[in-house]
Amino acid sequence: MPNPPPTHSLPEATRLTGDGLLGFLCPVREGDQVWLAHRLDGNLNGRVFGGQLLAHAAWVGLASTPGRHLSSLRLGFLQGAKLDPALRWEARPLQQGSRYSTFELNCTQSQRMIATAQFTAQVPGQGFLHAQAAPQVPPPEDLPTLEDLEAHVQAQTGEPCALQSRPWLDLRLIDSHEFLLQPSSQPRIRYWLRVRDPLPDDPAVHGAALAYLSDFWFNYASLATHQGVAGARSQLYVASLNHALWVYAPCRADDWLLFDVHSPRAGDGRGLAMGSLYDRGGRLVASVAQEMACSLREP
Repeated sequence: MPNPPPTHSLPEATRLTGDGLLGFLCPVREGDQVWLAHRLDGNLNGRVFGGQLLAHAAWVGLASTPGRHLSSLRLGFLQGAKLDPALRWEARPLQQGSRYSTFELNCTQSQRMIATAQFTAQVPGQGFLHAQAAPQVPPPEDLPTLEDLEAHVQAQTGEPCALQSRPWLDLRLIDSHEFLLQPSSQPRIRYWLRVRDPLPDDPAVHGAALAYLSDFWFNYASLATHQGVAGARSQLYVASLNHALWVYAPCRADDWLLFDVHSPRAGDGRGLAMGSLYDRGGRLVASVAQEMACSLREP
C-alpha cells in the first residue's frame, strides 16, 4: 500500500491554539504547592488522556523548581480521571540539592487518587557524552498527515477511520503501509510529531508539552505485530499503567520530534514500549518507556 501524497491541511476551527492549549497543559496555582486543572482532555475511553496528566506533572514540578530543567518524570496511572470535576495536584519536596531537586507529585479528583509521580529537575551540568544516532528516515514534509491516511484507509476499506484524535498535534507516520491496515512484521513504529502552532518561548511550557507528546501514539508499538493500528481502538481497550520520561536536552515541542519506538515484550494483558526522541537536527533529546494494559472490547 503506497503512501498517498500529503495535503498538509486542517480547518482552522478544529485547532486548539494559544491560551486554549496552555490551559490544557498548565494547571493553575491555587496555594502553596497546590495546583488545579480545570480544562481536561478526554480520550476514547471517556477518561482524561494520560498525556495531559504527564504534562500537568511536568508543569507542577518545573513551577516548583525555577531555574532548573526537567531531568526525569516517572508517573503511575492509578485510576481513570473523569472529565469533571477539576484535578488537584500537590507537590511534596523530597530532596533539594545543589544540582538536583526531586518532588513527589500526587493527583486527586474528589478524594480519588488518580496518579502519583516522582519528578526530578537539575541545573545544567558537564560530564562524559555519547548518544545513539538518529535513524535515517524521510523528512516529515514528505509524509502524509493523519487526515490523509484516514481518507486513504476509508477508500481502501469502505469504512470510516478516525486516526487524528487531537488536531492541535501534527503526526506523520513513517512506513505506515507496514502496520496501518495489517499487523507489522516487527514491533516497531516511527513517526514525526509536533504541536501544530507556535508555543511561548518558556522552557517550562515546552517541558510540559514534551511530556504531553510522549504519550501520543506511543503504545501502538506494543500492538503493531498483533493488530493493524487503524482498527485497534475499535477492537481493543487500551490503558496506560505507568510512564517514564528522561530528558537530556532542551527542545521545542512546536518543532518536529522524531519518535523511534519498539516493544520488547507483550503478554499477560500488558505491553511495554520503549523509545528514543530526536530533534530535527538528529540530537537525542529524550527517552520514554511506557507499560500499558490491553484487552478485547466487549461486544
